[in-house]
Amino acid sequence: MRSKPSAASRIFGTSRDATALARSLPGALVKEGAEAVYVVGLPDGRGIALKVEDGANRARPVATAGVLQALGIDNDVIEGHAHAPLMGGGRVVGEIRPGPLA
Repeated sequence: MRSKPSAASRIFGTSRDATALARSLPGALVKEGAEAVYVVGLPDGRGIALKVEDGANRARPVATAGVLQALGIDNDVIEGHAHAPLMGGGRVVGEIRPGPLA
């Protein structure tokens, strides 16, 4: 995947957030897992791993974007993942956003 970011679509499918992230970060390794686990290996040797406690995937791309932005890594895909609508009763009632890092 490092040398061929296009391979991400064969691993994750074409419409997954992991595919978009892998394609937007040349040289990075991105892996999503069950129960809202996400791992990103950056080309400079740094890496992040996160687990959303409740196992729901809706916060996973938002949290990942927040960590990447805190590390000084940003692009249009990451910015797009940095917030997500929170639905209630079939309508938007709020927004999921990354919180401050401790």
